[in-house]
Amino acid sequence: MQSIIRMIGERGFDRKVGDIARICGMSRASLFQKFREELGCSPTEYRDNCIIAAAKQLLSSSSMQIQEVAWHLHFHDSFYFSKFFRMKTGLTPTEFRKRSQE
Repeated sequence: MQSIIRMIGERGFDRKVGDIARICGMSRASLFQKFREELGCSPTEYRDNCIIAAAKQLLSSSSMQIQEVAWHLHFHDSFYFSKFFRMKTGLTPTEFRKRSQE
């Protein structure tokens, strides 16, 4: 399980869960079951939480533009990154950055 978590942390942002399962030599269903048992969430939720944590770190501690943060996190579209970030946090990346600097 540690190798899967490490893989998601290193390059998992731009991988689909099915691809991660295949690389690890297990079915998608087995990967979901293992994550639920050991971490209490799905691999997708875990990956998304990693993305949001990395995004928050970059937004609060760097002067990177939103588009640069999106690209750094393997989003090919900064609009989709902003939409994803807002869906997960309730704030746009710009709003989050302003609040973190207050």
